[in-house]
Amino acid sequence: MLLDHTTSSETADLVVQDGFRDGRDHYMTKLEHSGVWLSDEPLDEQDGGATGDAIVVEIAEEVVRPYEWVETSSTSTLGR
Repeated sequence: MLLDHTTSSETADLVVQDGFRDGRDHYMTKLEHSGVWLSDEPLDEQDGGATGDAIVVEIAEEVVRPYEWVETSSTSTLGR
């Protein structure tokens, strides 16, 4: 499956060069989480994404499923 990660152009260049690095944040929740935010559709700032470049990664769905966050208010759920 294809998943998007939206970030600044500068960070996108670093990810392409060195790979993703886990971040720590609340990711629009009350709890702190660590990891990399991926989505099954491109996110803009209103959806919690960043302005800049979108990095698209291909990951097998069975690898992604254990990390899926399901939201009843949105169809964009994978990789959160």
